[in-house]
Amino acid sequence: MVFEWFNDANKAAYAPAPLRLTVYSDGSRTGQGAGYGFVVYYGSIPITQGYGPAGSQSEVYDAEIMGAVEGLQAAVNLPCASYSTGLVVLLDNLAAASLLADGRPAPHRRKLTDLFQKLTTQWESAPYILSTPRTPVEVHWMPGHSGIAGNETADELAKRGAALDGSHIPPSPSYLVREAKQHIRTATRAAYTRDAPQAYQDLNIQPHTKSSRAREHRLPRGVLGRLLAARTGHGDFQVYHERFHHRDSLTACSCGKPKSPVHFFFCPPARKRWKDRWKGRKASPSAMINWILSTAAGAEEFGRFVQETFFFKDICPNRAQTCAA
Repeated sequence: MVFEWFNDANKAAYAPAPLRLTVYSDGSRTGQGAGYGFVVYYGSIPITQGYGPAGSQSEVYDAEIMGAVEGLQAAVNLPCASYSTGLVVLLDNLAAASLLADGRPAPHRRKLTDLFQKLTTQWESAPYILSTPRTPVEVHWMPGHSGIAGNETADELAKRGAALDGSHIPPSPSYLVREAKQHIRTATRAAYTRDAPQAYQDLNIQPHTKSSRAREHRLPRGVLGRLLAARTGHGDFQVYHERFHHRDSLTACSCGKPKSPVHFFFCPPARKRWKDRWKGRKASPSAMINWILSTAAGAEEFGRFVQETFFFKDICPNRAQTCAA
């Protein structure tokens, strides 16, 4: 099989072509469930179409695969297949198109992918009466609503399929995976709400998303450590040192103020180096501090502040001898 990307340069190639079968398939999901639809063209003439339910516990991805398989099955069994020079299957779901074009067994959709491969083999060995060579089945991805009539028809048919009762269809693996992930997210949030450190609850720090985790982890390790210290209160702060009787610690900043988790925000020398960029913000100091310490965007701001002002190196170092140096 052949797999290609859709782009403006080859858009015309995906429109119906003379002596070629073109299968447009699509999937849709509503509150009732998922459904598939397909339409088969011979040249520029629509020959057959179909739609059906994919199940109330299925994803659009599953419906796309079902539509492509049903469309291919309808196409290879058409009488005009014997004088068709090629067969192209077009899907607007990239994951589904990649899976079908890959040709390898997919455990999560084994029956459908096996049937698709069987149909491609059937196409290659089917009776053919023309003298020009017949090309293998091609699978292409194209974006939805791309202005091609076959794609729009398949979209409408998929919506009809989604409106049908699919309660008899068992849950798809992709649906179960999504449900499991949602359950994990819900359980994680509940556990976090129950067990998060009081400092994190006070700052209303939410559980990480994939994006927020990545943004914070891009900070230099030392900066991230300082951020976590400011969030938890466990770090180079006067109250912390006094609690554990640290004798060699420097409990005050070079500006003379006691070290605290939020001192960085108020320190005059640091704000001068920072050119007081926070002065024009409409938010109150407490709201600004909460934003800096509790959000990924705030963490990035903290990183810029620390690195541009050399706050923990020059202004508020850990030890007295470092300050003297």
